[in-house]
Parts: sequence; C-alpha cells; structure tokens
Amino acid sequence: MMANAIGRGMILVLAASALSADAQVFDHLKCSKVADSQPKAKYQADLNGPLFDAGCVIKVPGVLFCAPTIKQNVTPPPPASGNGPSLQSMLCYKVKCPKGVPLTTDWSDQFGTRTVSVSAPKLLCAPALVSTTTTTTP
Repeated sequence: MMANAIGRGMILVLAASALSADAQVFDHLKCSKVADSQPKAKYQADLNGPLFDAGCVIKVPGVLFCAPTIKQNVTPPPPASGNGPSLQSMLCYKVKCPKGVPLTTDWSDQFGTRTVSVSAPKLLCAPALVSTTTTTTP
C-alpha cells in the first residue's frame, strides 16, 4: 500500500526537519518498487556523464523510488566509513541503451575496495522537481 501511495505522487519529506551541525547527512539512497500511475511513454536520449551512452530509450512509468537515508548500526562494521554529499529523492525509469564494451574500473566505498565491471545502463533516476513559488506582498 505504501508503494502505491508513493506512486501516486506522495512526497516523503525525509529531510524536512532541520539537522544539527553534528548530525549525519542523508548520504545513501534506499530504493523500493513503485506502482506509478503515469501513462506509458517512451523518450529517446543520450546519457552523458562519466560514462556516455547514445541512443537510449527511457520507458515511463517509473519502476523504482529512491529516498535519502542514513545507514546506521551496521553489523559487522564495514571496512570504511564517512559521509558523502546529501542526496534527494528520485524516481527511476527503465532505460535501454545500445550495448557497448563493458567498462572495468576500480571501486572503493564503505563496503570495501574491488574491481567492478559496468555494462549498459538499466535505470535512469530523475530527481523530484522543486517547485518555486513567487509571492508578492501589497
């Protein structure tokens, strides 16, 4: 039922309360499947960043909702710790891109250092739009 509410546009306000200076930041994302009421549609796009994928197809509706979280009480403790940048909620969509040569790269995070092989993208996650309202006082 919660996923259904999220899919219908329920906005989770996880970072609405002010965080004190010594508080941890929401530097991880936890993701859940959603039932999105948006009608089916397809969009074509090039995905440019550290990895470039041209001619991708983005499929709407969304399939995954990711919300910022703080990872706590991990047992056993991971090999490393630390805070990353504060994150925001995202809705993820299936994406299909032409297959390319898989990239192999070294990766290091709180759970260890290793080599990972990255294939064509499967999801594109888009942040929520922040509405800006202008009010005037007479």
